[in-house]
Amino acid sequence: MPQFFKEIKVEKTSWISIAVVATVLLFLFSKFVFLGLEPSGVDVIASLGETKQIVEWQKETGEPALWNPAIFGGMPAYPRKIPQLFLADTIISKLDFLLDWRFLYMLAGGLGLFFLLKYKKLPWYWSLVVALAFVLLPHWQALVEVGHNTKFRAFMVIPWFILSFHYFFDRNTWLSTGLFAFVFAWLIRTQHFQVVFYALLLLIALFLYPYIRLWIEKAYKKATGLLLKLTVAIILTIMTASVPFLTIKEYTPYSTRGGNAVILDEQKSAKQGTGVDFDYATQWSLAPKEILSFWYPRFFGGYSAEIYDGSQFPQLRGRQIPGYWGEMPFTQSYDSMGMLLFLFALIGFWYYRKDPFVIGLAVFSFFSVLLAFGRHFPVLYHIFFDYIPYFSKFRVPSMIVNVTFTALIIAAAYGLHALTSLVKDKDRNLILVILGGGALLTMLLLLFKGSFAYTTAREAGQYQGETLQMIKLIREEILTRDLMKTLAFVLLGGSAVAAWFFKKMKTPILIVVLSLLIVGELFTITWRANQNMPLRNKQAVEYQTFADTKITEFLKSQDKDARLLALGREFQSNYYGYYYPTINGYSAIKMQLIQDIIEHSLQSGNSPAGLNWNVVNMMGGRYIVAPGALNAPFLKELTNDERRKEILYENLNALPKAWFIRELQTIENNANVVRKLNAGDFFPQQRAMTVGGENKNYSGSGSITLLQNSPNELQFKVSITEPQFAVFSEVFYPGWQLEDGKGNRFELKQVNHILRGAEIPAGDYTLTMRFHSKAYSQSRYLAWIGNLLTLLLIFGGLFQFVRTQSAE
Repeated sequence: MPQFFKEIKVEKTSWISIAVVATVLLFLFSKFVFLGLEPSGVDVIASLGETKQIVEWQKETGEPALWNPAIFGGMPAYPRKIPQLFLADTIISKLDFLLDWRFLYMLAGGLGLFFLLKYKKLPWYWSLVVALAFVLLPHWQALVEVGHNTKFRAFMVIPWFILSFHYFFDRNTWLSTGLFAFVFAWLIRTQHFQVVFYALLLLIALFLYPYIRLWIEKAYKKATGLLLKLTVAIILTIMTASVPFLTIKEYTPYSTRGGNAVILDEQKSAKQGTGVDFDYATQWSLAPKEILSFWYPRFFGGYSAEIYDGSQFPQLRGRQIPGYWGEMPFTQSYDSMGMLLFLFALIGFWYYRKDPFVIGLAVFSFFSVLLAFGRHFPVLYHIFFDYIPYFSKFRVPSMIVNVTFTALIIAAAYGLHALTSLVKDKDRNLILVILGGGALLTMLLLLFKGSFAYTTAREAGQYQGETLQMIKLIREEILTRDLMKTLAFVLLGGSAVAAWFFKKMKTPILIVVLSLLIVGELFTITWRANQNMPLRNKQAVEYQTFADTKITEFLKSQDKDARLLALGREFQSNYYGYYYPTINGYSAIKMQLIQDIIEHSLQSGNSPAGLNWNVVNMMGGRYIVAPGALNAPFLKELTNDERRKEILYENLNALPKAWFIRELQTIENNANVVRKLNAGDFFPQQRAMTVGGENKNYSGSGSITLLQNSPNELQFKVSITEPQFAVFSEVFYPGWQLEDGKGNRFELKQVNHILRGAEIPAGDYTLTMRFHSKAYSQSRYLAWIGNLLTLLLIFGGLFQFVRTQSAE
């Protein structure tokens, strides 16, 4: 270690590093921490609309809402009801009022990487530089802006995940077992299983070979001990993270990520009916040429809605322009790690090419990029998609590159350490060739920048000739600026290293210069993303986005015993779900049943707005919001919103929450049920269809009326003189139970593909439909037991460690 840095006492270096990382993050997140501002991305707004009704109900009752009736006719809410245990995520959530949780998670991620590198015995100053690089990766800003919170949290836990497992692998103690289980449960409780899967791939790449070597070298005691303790850690993890692990496992088969989709096209295979369709899942695949964006953040234009800050067209400065011209549908982030870190990662791979840990980083980096190619390298991706359990439920293959960057910047720390500690005179040429290679590539791209397309095939018919030419010139200008900036950083870095080689610069100065250049390169990218992030006061965001109109004022005054269908631009939004239960909506994961209805039935009619009114009626669509006039005798105009140019109608034919039918018809399969929903002779007020069982007829006489309607429970007043079959205008899901006041339970059937139905006996009584999830109830107890056992392992191990140290 250079003498200059030896003067800083070792015990102080960690505190210095914590202070530096915290200071940089406070600067980036000052508006979050000090002003209480929030991003107003699409997913943030969607979440407000989706949860408003159940949040208010929970505040009023103090009871958790396990079912959310606000969107899609209702969908499970319980898989994401995470209990607050003695874990890091709970501590962070409790501190949110003092320091914004995004700042705290980013701080945790940066410090996790710092302590990982310190554990690997790398110098504290290089560990600090790379920790800063990690928190400055620009993709994190995009996740914060759009509101991909679960993904953001999961990425921040990965450094601790690697560190805790490394410690576990090295020490093979019950203390290390408990610590790994503690962090693993934290990672799973972020609820982003795609990132969890990628983290596990990284762990396998890093430690599979070292573990196999234990068996090869006949270290059987340690190998079997690790296997035993790993089994215990996994069991404790599953118990502690049983919510959401078991609850999501229960829900997934009924969701669009795992449900058996109805396929009306007989040409499609059964395989295409489960999980997510391959083409849909791989839309956001990384095109091989877009690897250039790793080093030049706006090589392909940056954001789809880039803020123009150039000089060629001053009249456009500060305005959004269509920046991105890559092969993904669109992008909202800079997936870049800069050039300098990558070059030092190459140096790290070379100098530590015999280190199993660095070999693992290299293997993962190479393999993960191939996996990120997705549809561009289908041979590999199909192996995972077709044969790895649950992988077909994942989307966005390019997401893994953020774990790739994590692996590469760890390798860069090794490269920086090698430069100042291991490089000999004979290695000068190699180092200069690597750094010069980065500069040469950048200069070649600058030389040939006029030959790039700067447009996509789909844009040819989207813009007129002059407009398209202007867009091309803007994109070339953006690329030129990024290439020039990167070239400057690489040349400065290379010059500093060359000066150090030839004794023109001392080592401490070199460390400072390289640190400033590495952090500066990433900071310029991240700062642009940070400054372009729209931030507003949370209450103001909600107030402005969901400002009252004549339509919403009317909806708020109505009993929530029916539903609304929003047509036009609001069909795929939760705007009206904020005020009233809706048939439509937006959610990354929704029930497969509603997806089937939306795809095949809801808009299959030839009537006004092309709607299948039988489906709308049976789903309780009493209110229709349309962007224009609808003409039908059963539609009554109630009011309109002149600003939004929308009209609210009442559908007089909408069916109530429950009704009795005359005929229960058995159909061969769900596909035929959906086909018959679209037939002109289907009338839901008279007939219901189910798969399996036998055909039955009923008189349909008597009454059934709604008494109580809440997220977890509905009550109906029944008065019938003979058994009847009731259809409930509620989305079918196995968690719902139906019983009378005497405790008699009745089987709920899936009818009309999406609704619930049940045969009920004669009499005058109250019928209660209550939501219950066995996985939810049991997993909450398991979570506490697992958490306490994990803490016992940790504190017991600490006690034993202290005793051993005292004895020595």
